[in-house]
Amino acid sequence: LQAIERGDVNRAARYGRILTRKSAEAGLVDYPTAMDIEQLAQRVIPQAAWEGAINNSTNHDHQGHGQQQQRASPPSPSPPPPLCLYDDDVMLGRVQRNIKQAAAQLSENGYAVVDALLGPPWAAVLPKAFEQMAHDMENHFTSGELELTGQSHKKTRGDKILWLDGLDAKHPLPSQLTQLLQKTVGAVLSSELNQRGEQPPLADTSGVIADSMFAMYSPCEGGFVRHLDNAGQDDLRRVSA
Repeated sequence: LQAIERGDVNRAARYGRILTRKSAEAGLVDYPTAMDIEQLAQRVIPQAAWEGAINNSTNHDHQGHGQQQQRASPPSPSPPPPLCLYDDDVMLGRVQRNIKQAAAQLSENGYAVVDALLGPPWAAVLPKAFEQMAHDMENHFTSGELELTGQSHKKTRGDKILWLDGLDAKHPLPSQLTQLLQKTVGAVLSSELNQRGEQPPLADTSGVIADSMFAMYSPCEGGFVRHLDNAGQDDLRRVSA
């Protein structure tokens, strides 16, 4: 994972190849660490560079006193399936359990903070994916607006925002995260809080597909003053996540 974060394609490919081979030799055909490394690397590192590194790590091995020996290439393994956050039962279960923890905290404290929602491997690669998306979509961000006036006011709210619908094929990781949140957060929170007897009960959101807000805060500018995501009057929002 450290090699992937550094963009060291040769080292990442070699580690992935070694883990895959060792787990196969041990009969661990579903060993997740090997698959995770190969899948994460293919998402983060350009495919052409990754394939070149795979070939190098397969054809060459360092042995003895730093001498490089040529060896026959084994058959290329079939590529791993696409890594889909929202189709991963293990990830879905993890996120649902964490959201249930958030519901308990909300019920007791009125706010909730849940650490390690997705786990270390995804936490390592998602920031770079969002940084790339912010760079690519820079001209599509708009200034955050205040609910009551519909206007921007940098001293009160200094962020730039982009609404994500989870359908951007050019940025697969942010889209996958958006779809995962769409599939879990609202439904689990409303169900859990209603079971705890929250009044008035929260609406069923299982059929609702909500966009996610990607917000960027520039240095040396205003952040966002403390507030509730409810403008009063006819605003029916009870929970923000």
